[in-house]
Amino acid sequence: MINQEIFKDKWLYPQTEPDQQNRTRKLNIEPNDFNGDVETMKFSYSFGKGEGLYFSAPITVCRTIIEALQDCLRKSEKSMLKFTNENGNKPPVSLIVGREDNLVPFIAIAGEIQGVGARQKKFYFSYPKGFRIFRDGQQVSDLELAERCARAFITNFEKFLQNLEEKYKPREFQQGGGSFGRGGYGGGQGGGQRSGGGYQQQQQSAPPATTDSYDEFL
Repeated sequence: MINQEIFKDKWLYPQTEPDQQNRTRKLNIEPNDFNGDVETMKFSYSFGKGEGLYFSAPITVCRTIIEALQDCLRKSEKSMLKFTNENGNKPPVSLIVGREDNLVPFIAIAGEIQGVGARQKKFYFSYPKGFRIFRDGQQVSDLELAERCARAFITNFEKFLQNLEEKYKPREFQQGGGSFGRGGYGGGQGGGQRSGGGYQQQQQSAPPATTDSYDEFL
């Protein structure tokens, strides 16, 4: 059994850019628990005021996302690959991996929140505070550090997958059951017996309040 305490380490997760108080927020990554059923991984971020996005994906999709990030790191050029979940009756939500103009690797979440519109947030791969890497007495570049941190995330992601495998419990559908959506936190009702698209369907507590703005990157 994996030690659940390890997932409290914020450096396992991609981080937002620091705010004015030099604080960052992570991209949440956890097994998607729906009334005790666990089939997918959930990537989520709260913009505050009950507004947020989540992207859920089975293990196979998770691995293709990580492999895409690996591919980006092999080439020193700007690139972007988007993975979209079109299941359910809500607007699609996407997870994006790639490199920016300055070649810094990133991962992002984007989609439309009902009643709010399109939102998106970008995350980077950060090194724990207080630690530095030197080569022949010279500190390595920010780009090299970001690339090394991205590779560490790829390796550490196996912990998230192991956690999902250990908690995996497939849904048992009853006749007349509805579809499972994904999208903004405040989504409405879906078909059948289940609620669609809204974050509340994940049986989570209210997202933390924040005034963080979001990034334009597409």
